[in-house]
Amino acid sequence: MANKRYCASVLRDTARRRLLWALGSLAGAAAFYFLAGDLDFRPGYTTRAEGQSYAAMIALALCLLVVGVVCLILALFTFLRPEQHPFTQGLRRRCPDQADTPVRALFALVDGDLNEYGETFGGGAAVMGRQWLFFAPPLSFALRLRDIRGAAWQGDDKLLLALAGGGYATLTDGRLTRPVLMELLILLQTRQPSLILWSSILELDQWRQQQRGLRR
Repeated sequence: MANKRYCASVLRDTARRRLLWALGSLAGAAAFYFLAGDLDFRPGYTTRAEGQSYAAMIALALCLLVVGVVCLILALFTFLRPEQHPFTQGLRRRCPDQADTPVRALFALVDGDLNEYGETFGGGAAVMGRQWLFFAPPLSFALRLRDIRGAAWQGDDKLLLALAGGGYATLTDGRLTRPVLMELLILLQTRQPSLILWSSILELDQWRQQQRGLRR
């Protein structure tokens, strides 16, 4: 069975969405350009209303053209400059010991753990290895298990994970229902025995304030 490239899948999703925006914008620009051509605008031979319509359509076509070109460039940059992607930058922040590691090697570090030990939740919405917890798009981030210090429910179907340093991550993917998140929590407790389960958001906030106080 081929190993999955979980980290690269986040970049592919970003590139795909940007490419769709680019194609949609360029198609819109072409449509407005041809609509403007149908007006048969000729200075001195058209009404003021027709002239305004022509100018508006040309302006819209130019705006959409610019948006399309920018989105296309951003789609290409997603793979040309993967270190600039928010997902990659998030991994860097959580791996200060890997600051000089190339992006491909950093991704391989996460993917290796997930492929060897990963348990899948919510039809692929989340994958937990022995060292990493990966969330597929639209959440699009990965956490070190050792950095997850606790968890608390917010409402009936939203789970907050408290992270080392006082931060937290919110799990709101529609595929991660409460039963699925309960299964995830059970495995997380097994692989991270020191995990704290708070009964309310207030207790989590108190812990975060304490952590911030320790950092001062």
